Amino acid sequence: MAHYRMTDKLPSAIITVNGNEKKIYEGNQIFLQNGDNFEIRFFNPLQEKIGVELLFNSQKKNDGLLVLRPGEDIILDRFLGEKKKMKFDIYTIDGGNSAAVKAAEMNGLVEFKFYKEKNVWTNTSTWTNTSTWTNTSTWTTDIYSKQVDTMCSDNIDYCSYTPESTLKSKGLPHYTNPVRYFCSSTATDQWAPITENKVETGRIEKGPESSQEIKTVDAEFETNAFHTITYQMKPNSAKPTTNITEIRNYCDQCQYRIRKKNWLYCPKCGNKLD
Repeated sequence: MAHYRMTDKLPSAIITVNGNEKKIYEGNQIFLQNGDNFEIRFFNPLQEKIGVELLFNSQKKNDGLLVLRPGEDIILDRFLGEKKKMKFDIYTIDGGNSAAVKAAEMNGLVEFKFYKEKNVWTNTSTWTNTSTWTNTSTWTTDIYSKQVDTMCSDNIDYCSYTPESTLKSKGLPHYTNPVRYFCSSTATDQWAPITENKVETGRIEKGPESSQEIKTVDAEFETNAFHTITYQMKPNSAKPTTNITEIRNYCDQCQYRIRKKNWLYCPKCGNKLD
């Protein structure tokens, strides 16, 4: 099925989930659910071959370039260098911790850089996989199963370690994340909660096995990109409930652009609109 972006004069890259295009919001934001395996639909409207570099979480993986021939329209559901689908993985951080927010600011940032083919013929493979994936995931458990983090203002003797039994005896919550407690320097039974602002963030990670096959081609491309598309993928929980601007609305079935908010049905295919 032809896509509305095929009338564009520059190459396009569209994010889909199960073949359905994701809406793009102000700031080129796209909101996904945890575990969503997404695809990227590319179209080359130019009369020349181009190469596409894919960056996920703002990181370059050195997987080579995806080659698009003139007029080619393809859907990619995997990483170039590995037969794994692209998955959006959500986890939480402390939104009140500036260091945590800074560390996660590149999460979900995807970038597509387009390069024109050089006017020379050289035997250079663009599909050599020189990257490796390192498992950086960690397992965390509730801190209250063993001990409670504590902080003291002056005298460390009062609260260097607070076992679960102490919390129970004082009638304080236990096995509850993310509440911690600190005691004052004057009395161990003066307690105050320190609450954390838990927020969700999401990264592009490896998903299940993909059946899509990719073959190696010989081509050489220019070093400077002539076109770039960037999206910021975020969890649905980060979507503002008010004052959010959607760039465009399209029919979920045929992708026809919905130009009026009062349309109840798609004028092209008759699909009922949300």
